Amino acid sequence: MATASLVLAIVSWFICGIVFSIVAIILGYTAREQIAVSGEDGRGMATFAIWMSYFHIAFSIVLIVLVIVLLARGADWRHLLG
Repeated sequence: MATASLVLAIVSWFICGIVFSIVAIILGYTAREQIAVSGEDGRGMATFAIWMSYFHIAFSIVLIVLVIVLLARGADWRHLLG
C-alpha cells in the first residue's frame, strides 16, 4: 500500500492532480497504520508520499489562485499563445 501511495503521489503531478493526491494521502495514512501493526518496512515511503501529495495540493492551490488573480486583473494572455 505504501508503494501504491508513492506511485499515485508521483502520477498526480502529471494526471488528475488533486484527485490522485488525495487518494495517495489516504493510502499513505492507511499504509502507515498497517505498518505500525505488522512491523513491516515502508513507513518512510508512505510518509514521503503523504508529504509529496500535501505539497502538490498546496502548489496547485497557489497556482490556481495566481491564475484567478491574473485573470481578474485583466492580464493579456494572447501574447503567451503565439
